[in-house]
Formats: sequence, structure tokens, C-alpha cells
Amino acid sequence: MYEALNRFDQIDELTSISDDLWSEIIELKKFNEYPEYLFHRIKSYILYIAKDASNVPHLSGFYHRKNIAKTENWNFDDADFDHVLAELDLIDMKNELLIDIYEFSFNSFPISMGIPGNYLNKNLIEEIRKNEDPSIRRAEMKTLMKFKQEFESKPFSEESILDEFVTSLLDKFLDK
Repeated sequence: MYEALNRFDQIDELTSISDDLWSEIIELKKFNEYPEYLFHRIKSYILYIAKDASNVPHLSGFYHRKNIAKTENWNFDDADFDHVLAELDLIDMKNELLIDIYEFSFNSFPISMGIPGNYLNKNLIEEIRKNEDPSIRRAEMKTLMKFKQEFESKPFSEESILDEFVTSLLDKFLDK
């Protein structure tokens, strides 16, 4: 199903599926499926970030979300999310949960996707351009663009890593 899509579009498709699933649980008030709601809500959020990270080296969207996450309670500042946390007796652990999601979303997962840590730099291109030696500057840009091309051509195969993280995260909090 996803082979014909590029990496960015694969992630976009998976995000839409997860969005639809968590929305349906809330709309239909399927109280017994709240853990599944959390699973898809968290997975969807991380997929949005993964999609932004897939634009490497153009990471303005990635860093925009990262800055929002640090300052505004992210996309998890709404009544539905808090209601589900309260129903599952997790509301007091919301900050701890969000910190774990943040660490994985902005640090661990992009690296798991194959993005080198040094490429997760908001000013990567500007720093390369600052190099005074034109041959080094060209070589670094060439390496970066080659990585981008190869990265984009690979299918998104990290969904199992994401699912494993969200499952273990929920196990950690639901078992407390």
C-alpha cells in the first residue's frame, strides 16, 4: 500500500489514520477504549513531528513544534485529552508523560529514522555556509543533499519502533 508513496507521504497517511481513530473514540464516547485513544493520539502527534523531521535539512516545522512543546503544553492541551487522563487516573502524571513523549519525539525517534544527530540542527545550512573554505562548504552541502535524497527515497519503516515506544509508554503509566 505504501510503496508508491514517498517517505513524507507515507507518514502523512499514517498520521491521518491515527487521527481518525482517536477522533472516532472521542466522538462515539467509547469509554472502554481510552487506552487506545491515548495510543493513537500520542502516535499521531509523534508522526506529525516525524513528518517535519523528514524535511531534513529544512527543519523549521520541526523546531516550531519543538518550541511550542516546550512552552505551550503542545497539542495535548485540550479537554478531551485531559478527560481521558482523568478517567484513567493519569492526570497527575501528565507532565511526566509529556516529557517522555517530548524526549522520544524530538531526540530518539528522528535518529531511529536515520537522521544523524548533527543534522537535527536548526541552523545546519547556515553553519555550513559560514565555513570560509569554499571547497569544504561545497563538500558539506553535497554530502547533506546526497543524504537528503537517499533519506527521502527510503520507505518509512520505523512504524514498529513508534508503536513499541507508545505501547511501552502507556504500559509504564497505566501500570502505576
